Formats: sequence, structure tokens, C-alpha cells
Amino acid sequence: MPPLRSPLQRSAKRHACVTRALAFVGAIAAASGATTITTEGLARADEGQSRTELADPARDQLDADLTIVPDGYGALFVPALESDLDPEASVIVELDGETLSVGKLGQRIPLPPGHYRALVGTGPREARSASEIVVVAGETTTLAPSYGVMRISIVDPNGKPEDETYVVGALDTGRSYGPFRPSFKPGQRASIALYLPPGRYVFALGKDPKARDNSVAVLVAAGDVLHYRVVVEDGRIMRTEFGEAATVREPSIFKVRWTLAADGTLGSRLNQLSSYNGDALTLGAYTRLDLGIDTGRHLAEASLLADFAAVGILSSNGASEFPIQKVTDDVRAEVLYNYRLGGVAGPYAHATGYTSLFPTRYYAPVDLRAVTTNEAGNVVRDEAFRKGDDYRLFPELGPLVVQEGAGIGTKVDLETFRFAFRGGLAARQAFFFDGRAITSQAGTNLNLLQLDDVKTLGVEATAMCGITVRNLLDIDSRLDGFVGENQFASLFKDEGKYRPVYRWDTTASLKLSRHVALVYTLGLRRDTQALEKDQISHSLRLRLQWSVF
Repeated sequence: MPPLRSPLQRSAKRHACVTRALAFVGAIAAASGATTITTEGLARADEGQSRTELADPARDQLDADLTIVPDGYGALFVPALESDLDPEASVIVELDGETLSVGKLGQRIPLPPGHYRALVGTGPREARSASEIVVVAGETTTLAPSYGVMRISIVDPNGKPEDETYVVGALDTGRSYGPFRPSFKPGQRASIALYLPPGRYVFALGKDPKARDNSVAVLVAAGDVLHYRVVVEDGRIMRTEFGEAATVREPSIFKVRWTLAADGTLGSRLNQLSSYNGDALTLGAYTRLDLGIDTGRHLAEASLLADFAAVGILSSNGASEFPIQKVTDDVRAEVLYNYRLGGVAGPYAHATGYTSLFPTRYYAPVDLRAVTTNEAGNVVRDEAFRKGDDYRLFPELGPLVVQEGAGIGTKVDLETFRFAFRGGLAARQAFFFDGRAITSQAGTNLNLLQLDDVKTLGVEATAMCGITVRNLLDIDSRLDGFVGENQFASLFKDEGKYRPVYRWDTTASLKLSRHVALVYTLGLRRDTQALEKDQISHSLRLRLQWSVF
């Protein structure tokens, strides 16, 4: 026969109103020094240890708790096991299957005298540890910990937090917890705490709690606080460690990234000045160095990129007798300072430049008549190109383009989204060193254009955006535009033909493993307004990469 309810139990609705006022009453009592409850506690097995991540012993938690218990009531107290509690951890008190009260670990929960069921932990009721309790008027019932805490940190071999999906499965009940996909912000404790009933569990990477690979068996006992550091590499568990404290992802104002890579590329290029034009399967090398300081108000960045590739496997011009020639030869550098008012937008100054390190040569597939004209339309060269010979189009470091600018800019860099925009006045210098660009070929006639050096003032604008999806897919796009002073008439008055000088680069990188990625690049540009056609390139690369730091 179930125990009879007291009149206080039958007034559960009134009790809920009383408990909502306890915080206010507690503040008054704390000020007056009043105490109206008895305290009796259960000592923790780890009492006296100096591990700061563990909570104080139950007796000390009771002494520090200022919750007021009304006359005629008792209280339930469930000691906390960790000093840094999970905000979702709670104690649900049930009466005949209905929720009577919800409280926090480490704090008294005032209750009418009677028999109750206490559910401790996080998540749904069925996932919590359950205990039958008896509350006596005027006394505090201390519930011995009926749960354990398993706090999990996933790190790489260098101790850096990793955003890996994982699941925890209970072997005794078949219940699964998760899957979890942690994503921690700078300054945040990079771990997840699971409040679990005692029992045997399996931790597994991925979403399958029954996975045999990349899984670890764990035994959780009541009152235990287990800190597991799971070291993963390329999506596989390398080892597990017992950590005294969870890893914290610390914010830093410094950014340093240096990537080295080797590429196998299937690409196509059209109207390029300093690289191969046509389709080619190539082998190449790539490196990028990014340095930065971001204090919120002050942003200073420097970057250097070098991208090289040589053809030797397959090319569309059929020049298999010329197994080595450069296809891609792109070097870019930029320095930037941006003072952002309120950390949002403000004045900037920058300098950027790009060039090619090696000479650009044209390999004649057949005998050709090559006619070179200047930008005024006058013939400056009329010569014969012999089959099998090579002819220089641009020297070392040609073309060389340098641009300096200042104006107003902003940059936002979040966990998964990046955006920047700036615009202002600029000076642009383009040096071609009497270099020539191929404009057309008709039969055995090859037409070339000799480019003049350009030094001009104008206005510039840059827009950049990027997204990162679960640390697997990165998409970045950047558009740089420049309008010189000699182009304003054609731009605004429709005098002559306007040819924008711009560069638009887009990259999408899919991470296949820690050191392997599939990369697609698309580039549209015009280096000088003398060029009638846009310069186009796109490629699909299988990249073997390594991050130095």
C-alpha cells in the first residue's frame, strides 16, 4: 500500500509558488545571518584532494548553501561532483510520476515531507540516474551521488581541440548518448560533460555506438569524475589519456599559418600573360604564409603566396617533345593595417603586389609568322617562329604589378564565416618590361601585343567572403577592382570602351584527410586595360599538404 500523502503534499501547487520565492528570502536571510535548517552530509571519497576541477566535499557544500527551507518542510540535497557544473545538469523530483520540483546540484531543494523519486543528470528522464528518497520535516536528506561524470576532450597529437563527432553507448541498457559534434569558441572549456548512471559504456568516434573500430570501453561508478582526453589523428583514435583538467581553447590575438603542398592538377587556362594557355595535366608546388595580429580595434596582416606548376604529362598543344615548361607561376604578397572603430570598421592602408619569378616562353608547335604590334596599333616586330624553338614573351619578374591604397574597410572573422570589404584611393604600377601577350592565332599567323608600363592613380575596392563547414569544406572568394583616372570618362560618360582592371579568385577545398584535400580553383582577371579578353583559369587539384604551424 503506498504511503499516505500529508496535507502539504496535497498542496503541491502552493509549494511551487513557495519555492519561487525562496531565492528572495534567501538573500534576506543571508543578510541577517538567520539559519532555520539542520545540515547533515555525506563525505566525498576524494575529500581532501587538491584537484580544483572537483567540487568541495558535501559537508562544505551544505555549509555554503543559503537556501531557506519553510517551516514544516524538509529538503533534498544532491552534492555536485564538479566545481564547474554543466548548466543543463539538474535534479528532477517526482511524485507519482509527475514533476514536483526541479533543482540544481549542490543546492537544497525544499520539499514537503514524504516519499519521492529523484532523477539526477542531464537530458531526458530515462537517461538519468533514479533514486527513491524520503524527506522528513525539518531535516535535509543528503542523497549519496547516484551518478558519475565523464568529461571528454578530443584533441590532436599536439593537444589542440578537435571538432570530431562522437557517441557514447551504454552496454547494460543499450541506450546511446549523442551523437555530439562539439564546436568550441576561444576561451571556452573544450570538453563536454556527461552525467551518467553507473555502468559500462563505450565511447566511439562517429555516430554508431556499436562500432568496433575507433571505440573505447569505459566503466563509470557512482561518484566518479572521469576526465578523458581522446587523442585523434586523421579521424582515428591514437590513444586515450586521463586529464587532470579539460583543454581550454585559448583566444589569441596572433595568427600564424604556413602551408606547404604538392599538387597534381588538371587545369585549363586562357589568355594568360605569364603562364601556359591550354589544357594540361601538371605537377606543382604550393605554399602560403599568413601572419596577423587582431586586437579587435587594430588589425595588421601580411601574406605571401607562391603557386608553381610544370607540364610534363599531357598538354593540349601536343608539344610532348617539350616535356618541361612552366604552366603556373604566380607569386602574390600583401600587407594591410586596418583601424576599426568599435572593432567594426575604420581607415585602412595596404600594399599588394603580384608577379612571376621565371621567364615566360612560347614553344612554337609549327612554323609561324609572328607579328607584334604596340598598343597604338603599330607593328614593332615581324618575325618567323620555327617549330621546336622557344621565344621569350616576358622576362623574370614580369609582369610585375604593385598597388598601394588607403580608405575605409571592415573585416569580420567568425568561427564558420568570414567577410571583409574595403574601398578607397589607390596608386597602381604595372611593369611589363616590353613583354608581349598572344592575342590570336589564325593558321600559321600569330598575333602578339606589346604591353606598355602603366602608372596611374584611381579608386579601388576589395570584397572577400568565406565559409567553413564542419572543418571539412572551405570556400573562399576574393574580388579586387581598380578604376584608373584615365578610365573615368569611359566608365561614367560612355566614351570609348570600358575595360575593368580586376582580379577575382575563388577556391573550394574539401578535406579528405589530415594531409590530403581536393581543391577547385577559378580565376578571372584583367591585368591591364590594353587586353580585350578576360584572363580565365580553372583547375581541379589533388593536394598533399602539410601545415608547418
